Amino acid sequence: MKPAVEETPAREAVLEVAERHFAMRGYAAVSLKDIADDLGIRQPSLYYHVPGGKEELFVEVMLRHMDRHRDALVAAIESGPPDLEPCLARVAAWKLSQPPICWGRVVAADFPQLAPENAKRIEDAMRRCVFLPLRDLFARPRHQERLRQVNPNAMASAFLSMVESVPIAQHFSRRGRDEHVTSIIDLLMHGVLQK
Repeated sequence: MKPAVEETPAREAVLEVAERHFAMRGYAAVSLKDIADDLGIRQPSLYYHVPGGKEELFVEVMLRHMDRHRDALVAAIESGPPDLEPCLARVAAWKLSQPPICWGRVVAADFPQLAPENAKRIEDAMRRCVFLPLRDLFARPRHQERLRQVNPNAMASAFLSMVESVPIAQHFSRRGRDEHVTSIIDLLMHGVLQK
């Protein structure tokens, strides 16, 4: 069993800076030197806070991020009217207000760089904290009655993918974030074909 590392303001700063770097650039592109330079400390000093090095730091940062993500995601779902469209709008608004993490990049580029057990820990946390709250939203009986596509897994995956694409869509169009979110929800709820 690993010895516990004392939680201090300095360690919290390490985790915050590391999270920002890993979220923006991914595991392979970030070095401990990048994090140390941003903190204004020497690289060996990081090992005081994270004795296991870069991979341990990445795993801890990602698991911590996932837990906070789940709490905020559930709060967004539960914070207003229970109808599906307003819930999805709140979830999209919250997700788009957060620093972006490209989940596809995490799976495709970061996981192969990690020990298999660490990739599995992060994958399990992603499922529990990102995917399952949305799947459960689509699976609620009150929503299932209204949906033609009754596979909550497919609905959650589609919604996550579409919301993740909003910053890219904004870059190539003159439409604002809210317009894109409204289009995503309409597309998800009503499809693309005219009736």
